[in-house]
Amino acid sequence: MAESLQALIEELRASSPLIEAQRSALGEAIVAPALAALRGQLAVLEQQAAAQAAPAEERRMITILFVDMVGSTSLAEKLDPEEWRRVVVKLHTALAEAIAAHHGTVAQYLGDGLLAFFGAREAGENDPENAIRAALDAQAAAANLPGSEKVQLAVVLHAVDGLFKHAHASEGLPRLPPQG
Repeated sequence: MAESLQALIEELRASSPLIEAQRSALGEAIVAPALAALRGQLAVLEQQAAAQAAPAEERRMITILFVDMVGSTSLAEKLDPEEWRRVVVKLHTALAEAIAAHHGTVAQYLGDGLLAFFGAREAGENDPENAIRAALDAQAAAANLPGSEKVQLAVVLHAVDGLFKHAHASEGLPRLPPQG
C-alpha cells in the first residue's frame, strides 16, 4: 500500500507542471482551481504517507538494567592502563553474555558498566524476572573474573510502563515518543 501511495504522490507531482503548461491555452479560470485541487490532494496523500512511515506507538513494560563496577576508580589507579582495559573488556563480555542468556539487549556500554533493556525488542511477561536473573548471573560472573582484584557490581533495576515508539530497523531499540 505504501508503494502505491508513493506512486500516486509521484504521479500528482508530475502532473502539476503539465497543468501549469496549459495555462495559456486553458486560461487562469481553469488552471488555478485545478492546481489548487491537485495541491490539496497531494498534501493529504503526503500526510498519509508520513503517518505510515512513522514508527507505531505501543504501550508496554520495559525493564531497564543498569550495572556499574563498584570502586572502579581506585582499581584503575592500581592497574596499568592495558590491564585495566582487559578487566573492563572481560567484565563487559561477561555482562553481555548474562544479559543475552536471559533475552535482554545491551543498549549502551558506559565506562565500566552498561545499560540493558528487557522487553525492548519483544515484550514478554517474564522480562522483569529475566532482568533479575541476568543481574544475579552478572554478579556471579564478576566475582569469577580472573585476576587478583575482586570486582563487585552495583545493580539497578527499573520497570517502565509507558508508550514507546518502535524504532526503525537501523536504530534497533524502542524510544519514547516526543512530548508535546
